[in-house]
Amino acid sequence: MSINNLKERQKIILRCLVEEYIKTAQPVSSFDLLEKYHLNVCSATIRNDMLVLTKEKLLYKPYSSAGRIPTTKGYKVYVQQVSRDFSKRVKPRIKINITSKEDLKNSLSKIFKEITRVTRNLVIGYLKKEDFLLEEGWKEILLEPELENDLYRKKFLGVVNFVEKKISLIEKEVNGDLKIFIGRENPFYRYDDFTLICCKPQNCSEKIVFTLLGPKRMSYKKNISLMTELLNEFNKLNV
Repeated sequence: MSINNLKERQKIILRCLVEEYIKTAQPVSSFDLLEKYHLNVCSATIRNDMLVLTKEKLLYKPYSSAGRIPTTKGYKVYVQQVSRDFSKRVKPRIKINITSKEDLKNSLSKIFKEITRVTRNLVIGYLKKEDFLLEEGWKEILLEPELENDLYRKKFLGVVNFVEKKISLIEKEVNGDLKIFIGRENPFYRYDDFTLICCKPQNCSEKIVFTLLGPKRMSYKKNISLMTELLNEFNKLNV
């Protein structure tokens, strides 16, 4: 079965399951969906649809768990679904106030702190001409449940180190609109555990690239909206 041939109900179940997993970081069962979402179907129907989604490799069942977790493919389909609604949503506002190039670094620091407060992910900014790298969000990202696992934390630190060293490569890769790299589809590192959201303003004399890095279980609605707002606001500036 093609993803395009999924029933609308199955797409809704996938969307609800992904959003529940984003909230809880725990495998999601048919009972969870029945209790927390108004799906207007019985538990058996939800279980059957979850089985279909698993066969389509959009979900997988962790060992010894009754619930399901989204796969990289599942997240990607979810992002495609919710992205269609972003134009209808009220996007989160970011306070951007830059009046001169000399104020850029301080302003970026304040903006990044606001983003990390909301997203709990790591924000990395790179000013190409000055070869200046700015990071915010270490305190927030280290409190995410995935980072409690030693192996996961080691992988994350390796990815951050790679991004820091290869940020100029990312700057060349990103043009114009937002780029979202989910799991192993990321061309910059081999791990399947993380998502990188990147953008590069086009109207700045100072070449800048912004990246938001976190677990695949990130709030895509919130994070994509924030990074889109950041991109749009910087495209209006003359810095």
